[in-house]
Amino acid sequence: MIEKSQVNMGKKSNLIPNPGSCRMKIDFINVGYGDSIYIEIWENNSRYNMLIDGGSSYEFEYNKYPTRIRTAEFLKQKGIAEIDLLVITHFHEDHVGGLLDVVKTCGIKKMWCNCALKDEFLGKRLEQGNSYSQDAYNMVTALNIYNEIYQTLQARKVPIEIIRYPLDIIHFTKHTSVEILGPPGTASQKLHDYVEKVYQTMEGEAAEEILLDIHKFINNTSIVLKLEFGANKILLPGDVYADFWEELLKRDVSLHSHIFKFPHHGHEDAISDRLIEKVTPRCVIVPVSNDRVDNCPAASAMDMIKSICSLSGIDVEIHFTDIVCLPPFSHGEKNSSSISLLLDYNQEYMGTRES
Repeated sequence: MIEKSQVNMGKKSNLIPNPGSCRMKIDFINVGYGDSIYIEIWENNSRYNMLIDGGSSYEFEYNKYPTRIRTAEFLKQKGIAEIDLLVITHFHEDHVGGLLDVVKTCGIKKMWCNCALKDEFLGKRLEQGNSYSQDAYNMVTALNIYNEIYQTLQARKVPIEIIRYPLDIIHFTKHTSVEILGPPGTASQKLHDYVEKVYQTMEGEAAEEILLDIHKFINNTSIVLKLEFGANKILLPGDVYADFWEELLKRDVSLHSHIFKFPHHGHEDAISDRLIEKVTPRCVIVPVSNDRVDNCPAASAMDMIKSICSLSGIDVEIHFTDIVCLPPFSHGEKNSSSISLLLDYNQEYMGTRES
């Protein structure tokens, strides 16, 4: 059983796996409204680590919020100077924005992403038109950051892999594998085509229209990972919407996972009852800020998860990365810079509550 203390609610995690054991530690970093997940896998005396997304670059996400932390600062505090695998699920600003600082301060051995950039586009900066909507402005910011990361790592000769579903199961370590569930090839190709159009157009109303189109569908181009570590399964779906899962549900793809990162920050449009029935998680992590005013996180979505899991005899736990007051699921308790889960290879995750 995983003890209560292994969900870190203090300022700084003291959970350090014994290097002689076979364990996985997952930190869901409090970057406000955004995703950033740091994973360490210890097998005997070797360590493998990965970073999935990096939160936002915008100052307003961190100023006046003492429990939030930039991903680069989080890694610095942990003494992390090298990442074996960097994953950019998709280039929305709240996922890719904070990664430029990480790339500047850490060595990266390999990167996975969902969109290739042609050499002729590298180093090109899109202009943010004065009349651009906020969504278009954010897309320009995100794509410029993504471009600089891509160019920097390519110059360092870091292997960059474009991830598309389906792929064979990949083994990170002897005891850790990942199944790629998204994005489907058609969605990935659509994103690639639209990005080319942006760089060919560069500015003006035509460019804004393309940027807004990308903004509307890019969530469903997220890289979706299902990790398996011993008896433990962890589903990390980026920001995909509920309709993303329909094809996988039709194919009866196994989605059951002990730990489920709520896609799209707790928005109601990200899950369905059929999805939760297939996943039946024991622990749900919602990466969300405490200052949203758009029904995010949605209490109705949390109710759905609780109700469906209870029918399977599961008292599911729901944790929010920020200080969210959403009774009865959370009462605005003081939290930390991350939620930390420590998994043992030989022990199935049963939750943090005492049995």
